Amino acid sequence: MIFVVSAGLLFITESWWMSLGILMLLLLADAYIQAYQKKKEQQSKDNES
Repeated sequence: MIFVVSAGLLFITESWWMSLGILMLLLLADAYIQAYQKKKEQQSKDNES
């Protein structure tokens, strides 16, 4: 999936550096979303107990 997004960004922007920056921002956002979901799941488990 990351390969497809990378290739698409290279095609759209025609700049390797800009594509790399956008990809890094997407990966950072994904990591924050995963951490948020994990925190919410942990809180719901704690509330059930």
